[in-house]
Amino acid sequence: MKKIYIYILLIAVLGGAVYFLMNKNNGSFMGENRKRFTIENTDIVTKIFLARKDGTKILLEKQENGKWIVNKKYDVRKGQIALLLETFKRMEVRIPAAEPARKKIVNEMATMGLKVEIYAGDKKLKTYYVGGNTIDDLGTYMMMEGETQPYITIIPGFNGYLSARYFTRESDWRNREIVILDPAEIDKVQVSYTQKPESSFSLNMASMSKPILSNSKGDTTTNLDKTFVLEFLSSFQNIQYESLSELEKDRQDSVLKTIPYANITVLEKSGGIREVNLYQITRSSNPDLGYGNDGKPLEISDTRFLTKTKELPNLAITQLFSLKKTLVLHSDFLKKPVQKVSAN
Repeated sequence: MKKIYIYILLIAVLGGAVYFLMNKNNGSFMGENRKRFTIENTDIVTKIFLARKDGTKILLEKQENGKWIVNKKYDVRKGQIALLLETFKRMEVRIPAAEPARKKIVNEMATMGLKVEIYAGDKKLKTYYVGGNTIDDLGTYMMMEGETQPYITIIPGFNGYLSARYFTRESDWRNREIVILDPAEIDKVQVSYTQKPESSFSLNMASMSKPILSNSKGDTTTNLDKTFVLEFLSSFQNIQYESLSELEKDRQDSVLKTIPYANITVLEKSGGIREVNLYQITRSSNPDLGYGNDGKPLEISDTRFLTKTKELPNLAITQLFSLKKTLVLHSDFLKKPVQKVSAN
């Protein structure tokens, strides 16, 4: 009987030792490798290079003023660079890729993976490859340059994969600004509607306390709804396009030869001028416009415009939602008469 107790005790001791060693090894692995792809201080990052095997390349560089530019040409979208830097800071290794799948994962990285180089000045901080996602789409395979062991990476608390944050289309990185101005920077705004000139107007903000509204005939008034004026000016704080048009150049040229739906001109107090021309999207420029509430094919888009500014190399697509508070009418600014309440 005593021998049985001794055997049970030995098994318990051995089991405990194995458990301790396994957890010790796992803890050691996680302690050394959990942050292997992480850059905890992203403030030092000044350059990011993304490259695919097909030759697609993206170079993101931080300027002295803190702004980022893409491929030495365009300002970068603030939200996108912030998201990528957040990824560098928070991403962690969950576990190494399983041995049976390792060869396949490495081969896929070699043919379809994305190379990432991260710099602080001239110093290279990290170089690694981003591969595909796990079957459950809750992790992304990554591998350090010069190694053969891929890892599954995650962001703790985030249910999704990380590969979507590493993209290589220049237009996706490019800042989509059309007009971003503080109301105090605006001196004058003119909105002209070619099909309904009676709704066109010019708003002079030389005096913020007494703005002057003009109609298409040059008639002026200062009897304005001040709250509406402020809401209108505030709309210029964030007007951005949705995407660049993929129309062929000859079709874009044809659009530019047509009469715009509206012209918006903003004069800044600093002397700058922003000009925006909006063109209706017709079935001839986009055959896939969908259908209206009556079930008939739409001939003109009721949700988007083709947009041209001197800063844009191509026509852009802008949502009406983004322009809703800008495309107002002359009559909208006028004070409405106070309705008297009848005593009866």
